[in-house]
Amino acid sequence: PGVIIKDKHFISGFHMNYVVLTKVHNTLIAEEIRSTLAASGIDSYLHGNDQTGLYPHISFVDGISIMVSEEDLQDAKDVLGL
Repeated sequence: PGVIIKDKHFISGFHMNYVVLTKVHNTLIAEEIRSTLAASGIDSYLHGNDQTGLYPHISFVDGISIMVSEEDLQDAKDVLGL
């Protein structure tokens, strides 16, 4: 895990640089991580899970990236123990 790709994400009128915190291959685990980060005040979003409801096998191929802002990256790693 670590910074793999960068993505510009539009939030409340500001463009923020998001980076990959980690990748997982299970939607439930991805949602649990996102929820844990949210409980710690860290915004995140899931990238790559658009088709997993229809085609669950896709998440095993590409994985689901948990994206956080560059400025929250270290805090997010600390929260998850990465």
